[in-house]
Amino acid sequence: KGSIGADGPPGPQGTPGPNGPPGDRGSPGLPGPTGPVGSRGPMGAQGERGESGPPGKEGPSGPPGLQGPPGPMGQRGERGEEGPPGSQGPPGLGGRPGDKGPPGTAGRMGPPGAPGLPGPSGKTGPPGPTGTRGPRGETGPPGIVGQPGMVGKPGPPGLQGPPGELGGRGPKGSKGHRGLIGLQGLPGPMGPQGEKGPPGQSGTNGEPGSPGSRGPPGIDGGVGPPGMMGAPGPRGPSGEEGKRGPPGEMGPPGPPGPPGESSGYDAAALAAMLGQGSSKGPDPLSADEPARMFGPELSDDDKKNLVIRAYKKLKESFEEFKKPDGDKNSPAKTCKDLHKNFPDKQSGDYWIDPNGADPKDAILVYCDMETKATCVQSKPEMSDEINIVSDEKEIWVGESNHYDINYKADSNQLSFIQLLSERAEQQVTYHCLNSWAYEGRKGNFRKALSFMSWNDLEIKNRGRFKYQVLEDGCSDRDGRWHKTVFKLESNKPTRLPVVDLRVEDAGRPGQKFKVEVGQVCFS
Repeated sequence: KGSIGADGPPGPQGTPGPNGPPGDRGSPGLPGPTGPVGSRGPMGAQGERGESGPPGKEGPSGPPGLQGPPGPMGQRGERGEEGPPGSQGPPGLGGRPGDKGPPGTAGRMGPPGAPGLPGPSGKTGPPGPTGTRGPRGETGPPGIVGQPGMVGKPGPPGLQGPPGELGGRGPKGSKGHRGLIGLQGLPGPMGPQGEKGPPGQSGTNGEPGSPGSRGPPGIDGGVGPPGMMGAPGPRGPSGEEGKRGPPGEMGPPGPPGPPGESSGYDAAALAAMLGQGSSKGPDPLSADEPARMFGPELSDDDKKNLVIRAYKKLKESFEEFKKPDGDKNSPAKTCKDLHKNFPDKQSGDYWIDPNGADPKDAILVYCDMETKATCVQSKPEMSDEINIVSDEKEIWVGESNHYDINYKADSNQLSFIQLLSERAEQQVTYHCLNSWAYEGRKGNFRKALSFMSWNDLEIKNRGRFKYQVLEDGCSDRDGRWHKTVFKLESNKPTRLPVVDLRVEDAGRPGQKFKVEVGQVCFS
């Protein structure tokens, strides 16, 4: 029998065996910590009360359940008692080198050693203190020109230099654009009387023309040569002493005439005025021989009546020019001037021409003779019903093309009325339906109207430039029409009249308003 052989190599791993039977139930785990209190759920609807059921039979004991999952880790236990000392362990690893110890005491100085090799150059030491200034050296040769430096920052502005010498005259500039047409200026003062012109040659007699329009009064003409002997006229009263003329032919004495007034014009000049614009030949108002204005078919009485009629027209023209009566052909400058010349005139509509340029651009105004005020009407005085549905908080009525405020006078005439006046006033009435104009709810004035003046100044209910309220019916919102009356007055006439107004409570349905712009009066 041989000896036992060595162990063979391990065999291959076998297949896993079948699952063993379930083990015994483990001991129950420690109770886990109490979880946080959950939020209270919503209360459900109360169900109907059910009927009491019969008590059920006791059921059989169920089979043991499966092993539950491990419970949560329990709380840390108390510290156990100190165990007995353990056996001595193996020697530890070598420690790190110790820290450097304190320096020892200095030894005795040894003998001097042999001189060593020269050491490396040391670092450059700090600069020493500045020495005393040495004597000035000789001037060295000029150095090489360096590169130009960078441009420095601009220095502060220097002091005002002395005025330079007058430069030479520059070349003539090109013609500029034509400027805008300026405003019409005020009428200038009457110029001095011109010099008397030389006498012209006598022209031929022209045919008698039709009577022309009334011309302006001319200056006194020189004494003409003696005219043709006329028929004996009626003797008038002694007039003012005229210029001495050359002796004329002696006429037969005439009968005494009715009393007349002298105006300093001779008969030839008066007749020339009557036919001005149609006569031929020299000017009858100059020192020439008067033109023959009377045809051969006129009798002496016709000639006399013609001259008398011309004289009366000339007198009336002087009176109208001196004291215009407010007629369309004779407009006054202002109502104040009209009242000064005619204190008995009643208040009413009259024609005035403030710029005095031409009666053709005169304007019709209302003159209040008690206050001597010149009042210009607006057009139209009343707007249509305005209903604005908008989200905008404020609306300028004129800019939004709902009501354009104009006046029966152009801007040029209005500007002259303002210059000739000392104060101005105007009333504006706001007719409203459920729209506030001045005071809102509980004394709130945030929705109050504002007006735009003639010189683009906003006039409000408060502040430096404000208006007065004579009546405020628009504070009632009762579905009916009411009105609020505003009064604007100023000692600076250039602020009136108003040209636009701003509404802040008219953008909702059911709100309507109308604007009535009164006349603006200057005094």
